[in-house]
Amino acid sequence: EVKGLLQEWSDDPQIGATINQLLDQIERFQHQITPLRRRLRQQTTIVLLAPPQLTIQGLGRSQIKMDGKVITNPNWANQKRARELLFYLLTHPEGKTKDEIGVDLWPDSSPEKLKIQFRNTVYFLRCALGQETVVFYENRYFFNKDLDYVYDVQEFGSRIEQAASTHVPQEKLEHLKAAIGYYQGPFFLEGGFT
Repeated sequence: EVKGLLQEWSDDPQIGATINQLLDQIERFQHQITPLRRRLRQQTTIVLLAPPQLTIQGLGRSQIKMDGKVITNPNWANQKRARELLFYLLTHPEGKTKDEIGVDLWPDSSPEKLKIQFRNTVYFLRCALGQETVVFYENRYFFNKDLDYVYDVQEFGSRIEQAASTHVPQEKLEHLKAAIGYYQGPFFLEGGFT
């Protein structure tokens, strides 16, 4: 609310420069909030934080939730390639070029067909999860890590690393329990799956 008022005053000759500096600080702060929330969620179980906007479940049965609701729209449910591309980009945080993605996901496609497949797949992914989901930078495509999201595979790995780095048995146990909590699929026990 205040940001809108400040923007109205940003052209004022007397206070415009100060207002613009303040608007820049607000913008930088807003970009830091999402990564800070993700880091805090990893470190605490006592402080209640707002749930992430995007919840990505890759362990067990894959499922994507936006604002706590499972995404079921046709642009997502009927687009296996869009789901594959999402998990592919999550698996490659360093980003990949269109050609690298094409070789890995659609190795039998001709260059002309790949161009259409890729464009359509990115389109459907962005329609389902938002335009800012896929970022293009320096000829590479990335999953936007600045989004407010939780990806269970990353969280699982982070908890395993935390367990491995501590020598306190109780802390190690808590991290391992938290890691197991991210897995939502069937567990294999003696005698079969549960």
